[in-house]
Amino acid sequence: MKEIKDIRISNEVVSANFQNVPTDLKSKGIYFWFADHEGIETLLELLACKIFDKHYVVHEGKKLFLIYIGTAGTGKKGLSNLNERFKWHLTQKHSYSSIKHGSLSNFRLALSLLLKTKVEGETAAQAVNDFMSQNLYISWMPFENKTLISTEEKDLIKTYFPFINDSHNDKGYKRSQEEYATKSFKELKVKFREQQKGNGSPNPINNQTNMPKASKKMKDINTPQRNQSLTKDDEGCFLIPFTDRDNLHEKVNQYRGLEGSRKMFIFSDDKTKTEIYKIKKGDYRKTGEKERDIYTYFERTDNGRKRHKLISLEMQEKAIKNAILKVCPQDYSPQKQSSNNLMTEKSVYPTPSNRFKTLSEIDFKSMEGKPKLLILPCSDDKLKGGTLEKRQNYFQSDLAGLREKRFLMAKEKSLVYLPAIERYSKARLYGDLKDLILKVIDQNHLHVLFISGLYGVLRFDDHIINYNLRVVNGFGEEGNVLITQSILSYCKSENIPESNIFCFLSPDYFRVIEQNQFGLLNSWESGGRGYQTVWHNRERLKDFLNQL
Repeated sequence: MKEIKDIRISNEVVSANFQNVPTDLKSKGIYFWFADHEGIETLLELLACKIFDKHYVVHEGKKLFLIYIGTAGTGKKGLSNLNERFKWHLTQKHSYSSIKHGSLSNFRLALSLLLKTKVEGETAAQAVNDFMSQNLYISWMPFENKTLISTEEKDLIKTYFPFINDSHNDKGYKRSQEEYATKSFKELKVKFREQQKGNGSPNPINNQTNMPKASKKMKDINTPQRNQSLTKDDEGCFLIPFTDRDNLHEKVNQYRGLEGSRKMFIFSDDKTKTEIYKIKKGDYRKTGEKERDIYTYFERTDNGRKRHKLISLEMQEKAIKNAILKVCPQDYSPQKQSSNNLMTEKSVYPTPSNRFKTLSEIDFKSMEGKPKLLILPCSDDKLKGGTLEKRQNYFQSDLAGLREKRFLMAKEKSLVYLPAIERYSKARLYGDLKDLILKVIDQNHLHVLFISGLYGVLRFDDHIINYNLRVVNGFGEEGNVLITQSILSYCKSENIPESNIFCFLSPDYFRVIEQNQFGLLNSWESGGRGYQTVWHNRERLKDFLNQL
């Protein structure tokens, strides 16, 4: 048993009675159900296995065990709130209609099954209500961002494994019903649904019986009609055109002859040939054999989202309407790309080396007493932790649409906040220069902005979450222009002349704001490899700050 020490889970619990829920609790958020020791023993009595991770909070000297996590406001319309969600769980009637059509609260259904009562009727509802008020407790944590709520719920379930959560509960899936309580509970619920479907009764299970044995459900697989053929290009590859509105999984399944392991490339169908769904290492994606070939590849998930949806989102983000999926034999070599349509990143984007501004070219004396702007990249390595305090970011209204799309693409998002300069304080380029940067900001009229893979652009003091989303190929043409215009609008409002704007950005970041009509210059100096280049520019940045 482990005590919960997680700022995302409030230990300010109340007894599970709707009268204890604040009437003004109208925000979205995550809520938590706890059971006391007697309640846990009662709930586990029916199950074949009584083992689960007993994480607990301490309330008035006694341990309360986490048994369920839920969310409010994450439905399709996103209109629900915490108060309405608790009302649904705590006061819903067990009518025939709600059970038959599956609208009875899953949590109430779970309690009915585990308490060995009938599911339908006033007696069943009262038994659940009595158990809640006597043995269960609730707490909640308000949040507003719908995407982050869903992400955090999944992470919390995978961290604490509350046994009534049979979704996202990896431990419950991987173990058998004899090894973990969640699997035992899920089999009980499956048996209930199967018998309910069989005889139409809302009370098909005799809950006094022992735990039913696990039953393996056979999946109905509808094989698509692959009645279209493709011709190979000069390199022996198939080219499949599609749009940002197409479901690539369905598109691929229109064609026959693509079985077996393949190498794949996806790029825009225009002059730039911008790569889509690019991987960090290597130049191609690879399918497997048989059930894991290209016909199932795009329906499977990466980080919880189906691949064809990720590709559509990326295309919309980069304003790419038409693209090509290039499907090649396993022995195809990406190095033989001189004659194919897939261009390398260097051929798509001009190098920023011809837009370079050395320190010797900067007239530091003329800038004394005047506002200046330094633009830096965000950091792959970020400081963890933070507080629940959220403040409005400077560019929030200007970049709201862009940020909403980027949030859908981000990985490992958290719900706690730190100022950007603190969050990025582990950056190799400027992490150990943080105190010097803050000193110059305070004493020498310096403004600092960051180019961020998630937020687009940030002030140094904007509060941000921890996240994982890199800047690769910018934000699409429209996004890049929007970010650049936001920066220039900021400069205008702060009376910063264009001659006093300084960028220390590697090529990937500088491309975001490298718009010819704006004429911004970069002071990043390429040379050497990896850390050598970063270290060299760190020393130059330090010299720059000391001369301001």
